Amino acid sequence: MNPEKKYLINVVLVRSLYERNIGAASRAMANMGAHRLILVNPQCEITYEAQLAAATGQEALQNRKVYASMQEFLSQEADGLKIAFTARDGRGRATRDFQESLRWMQENSPYFSEEEYLTLPVYLIFGAEDAGLSADEIQDANYCCCIPTYGDNSSLNLSQAVLLGLFILRQVIGGERTKLDGGQLKRDSEQLPMNFNPD
Repeated sequence: MNPEKKYLINVVLVRSLYERNIGAASRAMANMGAHRLILVNPQCEITYEAQLAAATGQEALQNRKVYASMQEFLSQEADGLKIAFTARDGRGRATRDFQESLRWMQENSPYFSEEEYLTLPVYLIFGAEDAGLSADEIQDANYCCCIPTYGDNSSLNLSQAVLLGLFILRQVIGGERTKLDGGQLKRDSEQLPMNFNPD
């Protein structure tokens, strides 16, 4: 992918039930360089608990945009690539793994290959904790994707799904990685050699 390309990354949480998940999603956005947090018809108040969960990732939470309905969201945010996430297959939900879908988009979608799309936003859309996105909420998305799991439980915590979705997106589209300030490095005497063998 062209390293010059820049994408405006939005996280959209639809009918979220728990403010701690909204706060933790804001922290994940700060980790992964996402730009805007959009709440659609949230089912909870945003109080100090959300701020605690956001920890050092307060910016998206503090600058969140709230829409009363999916219709309002779609009318106000008409342009851009909309990717809905679901853990369920079924009629009208032909889902593919997110990374696989992104690779396909790279090769086939004008969004990733033509210069005029460089400043359009990407929306990652996640449903409520209890039931996910409805068929009506998915129907206007460009793609319907899932985050692969490897255990018996395919249902992810909302904020963890946001973090994984953003990580997978960054693995494909790239971006400038965070540079550590050295504060987490061990002193020279404590560092282990690269070929360290505890046996």
